[in-house]
Amino acid sequence: MSESRLISTRIEKEYDPVQNEWTAEIEFVVHKSALFSGFLAEIPPMQLHTLICLSLFMKENGKIEISTADLARALGVSFDQARKRIDSLLSFRYRDKPVVHMNKVQETNEDTRLTLSILPVSPVTLMDERESKAAESFSSKNSEYLFEYLRMMLGASTLSDQEKELLVTLQNYPYELPPQVIEVLIEHVMEYKETFDRPYLMTIAHSWSISGIYTKEQAMRWIRETKKLSPQVMTENSPETYLLQYLRERIKKQPSAVQINMIFQLLEEPFKLEPGCIEVLIDHVTTQIAISKGKPDFPKKYVEVIVQDWLEREVRTREAAIKEVEEWNQRYSMKPLDVYGTKERFSILPKSKTSSKVKSEYLEELRKAGLK
Repeated sequence: MSESRLISTRIEKEYDPVQNEWTAEIEFVVHKSALFSGFLAEIPPMQLHTLICLSLFMKENGKIEISTADLARALGVSFDQARKRIDSLLSFRYRDKPVVHMNKVQETNEDTRLTLSILPVSPVTLMDERESKAAESFSSKNSEYLFEYLRMMLGASTLSDQEKELLVTLQNYPYELPPQVIEVLIEHVMEYKETFDRPYLMTIAHSWSISGIYTKEQAMRWIRETKKLSPQVMTENSPETYLLQYLRERIKKQPSAVQINMIFQLLEEPFKLEPGCIEVLIDHVTTQIAISKGKPDFPKKYVEVIVQDWLEREVRTREAAIKEVEEWNQRYSMKPLDVYGTKERFSILPKSKTSSKVKSEYLEELRKAGLK
């Protein structure tokens, strides 16, 4: 950062890969070098107050577009006072040079719109950069290498313009990922998703960028730590494989890393549930969530409540789990049902006056876990 900077208007850009849009935050920064430059001593407090307010209306091109009414509302002053403040700031000189220049005035019946700019000779500058480690410069040679690498990974004869543009984007602002990191990223996406999933790739790229992952070693470490949530120690006929496949069929989507981790944990100490017991658990939980939320799911908090109750009742086998679910259905007036059927899914028996006054602790726990 240059020592000549005293005050900066910084524009921080962020990309939201989910919404596929950019957002910009404006910050007014006073640098340490301003302490003894004489600028803070010379500018009157009211003019500094106005300067800060105007700076926060700055556009990405460095121009300030504001109406007198907007400035008055922001400063909490009258319309006339806002105009006087602008005139006062325009007349202020630092080292015999103006700080702000009036570019355009547009008078309307009800208001005055102003276009101003902060002059380059002033101690106030526009910054459009990230306070992070600068990535190395990227040449066309790097892009050509990445084009060829992705082409080989896809097994394609050529890449589309969109795919090439994506690789160039990853090297430039705001991602600024080095080629070796992009190479690891592509390999991870192709392995994890078994296809070139662009939204997933952009999500990971955004995460790596803001986390400061700029080396191949850092990227590999991130992947190793992520894989701990979904251990790949299953054989084709293992209980884990069957249970994860069964869960995927019940929730109609790929299980999340948290859900995969839960399945593995339930098979091990201290839970040590039999695979058949977990199968009944999956069926029971997804059914109840489908009733409550409208679609089946396997939420962690809800599962924890059920498992804790089952462990207290020594429910660890398939037979014991089936019996427990049947008792649960009778206890809470619900018939066994097929979540994916088209018939009426459940019926509630009439409540007695006594039962309506009693709140089950178990149901209360379920409500806390997300079941309404």
